[in-house]
Amino acid sequence: MEKYDPSMNPPQLRKRNTRSNTDSSVCLEWKEIYNLPFKVLNGTKSREFQYKILNRYFTTNAFLHKIGLIASPLCTFCGAESESLKHLLITCPFTDAFWLDFICWCRNVNILLDGLSNNNKLFGIWNREDDVLLLNHLLIIAKKHIYECRKKALAHPLECFVKPWIMHTS
Repeated sequence: MEKYDPSMNPPQLRKRNTRSNTDSSVCLEWKEIYNLPFKVLNGTKSREFQYKILNRYFTTNAFLHKIGLIASPLCTFCGAESESLKHLLITCPFTDAFWLDFICWCRNVNILLDGLSNNNKLFGIWNREDDVLLLNHLLIIAKKHIYECRKKALAHPLECFVKPWIMHTS
């Protein structure tokens, strides 16, 4: 859990303001965003993971430091900034490199993806027709991978993310 930020409130708390602080020019379709995990996932653990992101009920070093469980709020990967949800999944240089590799990997497996906005990374892609279910499934798994690597204090190279998929399809 991280510090209160009114621009990131879930829809039930913020009916009129439909903008996010991640991509301020995009109007978010909260009903679609909240329904995505139920459309693309069977497992309750993955749905729960995305639910925690959507509701900012996500344990980061900033929160753990705030309640006195760890000595530093700094990011597990870069150690340069406070580890908030946004930093961990979007702005950390290690995570940014992961997302660039993820986009390249998607292109290599014929999933057309020009890029990912910050909102796409956090909330999913709801305004696309091609490969929408597969792509959103992959996005949630990618975020879980980043978080698992954070818990183990490991860098998150794409090979560790892609290897189970290659083994599964072989």
